[in-house]
Amino acid sequence: MATTNTNTNTNTVAATTPTTTPTINIVIKGLGHNIKLESINPSLTTLDDLQSIVETHTNLPPCYQRLICNGKTLTSSLFGATGAGAGAGKSTSTSTSTSNEGSTKEDGSEAQTQASLTLAQFGIGIQRKRVGRPAAATTSTATSANATTTKIILMHNSMYVQDKATIDLIIQQSDKLNILEVEFNGIKQEGQQRQQKESDLLKLKSKYHHQITELCCKLDSIDIDTSKPTSTSLRQMRKKVLQRADLLEKSMNDYFSSSHQE
Repeated sequence: MATTNTNTNTNTVAATTPTTTPTINIVIKGLGHNIKLESINPSLTTLDDLQSIVETHTNLPPCYQRLICNGKTLTSSLFGATGAGAGAGKSTSTSTSTSNEGSTKEDGSEAQTQASLTLAQFGIGIQRKRVGRPAAATTSTATSANATTTKIILMHNSMYVQDKATIDLIIQQSDKLNILEVEFNGIKQEGQQRQQKESDLLKLKSKYHHQITELCCKLDSIDIDTSKPTSTSLRQMRKKVLQRADLLEKSMNDYFSSSHQE
């Protein structure tokens, strides 16, 4: 847990003592992204939490992420340093994390994976008070404006390279769906400004139904090797795009039906 100290006396500590800042700001850059996070508590935020936030902003599953802070890879032992998979992660978490991509240290506990470690346990948000320094150097009030900013680099790991062909196929269909969503929003805005002909609405409905059906068929045809440890993540990526396509088609059907009735 984070410890705070508002004592203003000049008591000194006997040795260098690590203290955790209440909150920090985090900037994650890489792969074309610039993610800014404010008021993150490093003692409560785990690597899992951080990777989930990155996935929300980038659609890149944690098993393909490589996060680097202060020259060290924040490694989830669930997939090992190279994303070797859940099965290998439990038995090789400490050895692989120090040999390939990372430099995270062995924590001596097999039960607690590195993914469940907090950012503070990785050394993020840790400040050290030197001997002779007054205790008042650490304050209990840290706002978003004056909090320490930690920079983290986002890269692909080796498992991404292995699955890149499949990932690209999913992203290709996701990009097509993005275009359809933008076009549909434009149609709705245009429909609010002027009355559309019934024949035009029927043509649009048929057009988008065909495009969404084709998109879903291509997603279903993507071959995912179930023997790979990342197959679950690949299936989840595909499922999210399929769910978006389904939601878009339902929205389109509702819109065209209501416009036809009007």
